Formats: sequence, structure tokens, C-alpha cells
Amino acid sequence: SGEVRIFQTDNGQRKVIIQPVGGAIFALAFHPTENRLATAGSDGQIRFYDANDGKLQTTFTAVPLTAP
Repeated sequence: SGEVRIFQTDNGQRKVIIQPVGGAIFALAFHPTENRLATAGSDGQIRFYDANDGKLQTTFTAVPLTAP
């Protein structure tokens, strides 16, 4: 389904499900000190989510997807 699932590592319980926005997700990265998750996908958008509740915090365009 393309969703992102975050699990609690100490007990294996699912914490959060993030539904994809704008297409397939190809990359994920957790912030090293904050509870944030960055995703990048086929639509060229970088999205930051709160890793505790899965709410979208901010979005920006990584690269233009149109030819010059």
C-alpha cells in the first residue's frame, strides 16, 4: 500500500502509520536528535513528519520535475 510504519523497537508494537501523499516513497531518514522523519518520493517532495503521531510538519520541493 506504500504506507510508512514506525515500530517501537523495545517491544515491536506499531507506533504510527503514515499514509503516502503524492506517490511512492523511495527514501526515509530519522533526525538524529529530534523525533522527526523525512520522506522523499516520486513526486519530488521532501516531507517531514512528527515520528510520534505521524502528522505532516512541512513539505518542500527537492528538485524541479519539469524539463528546462
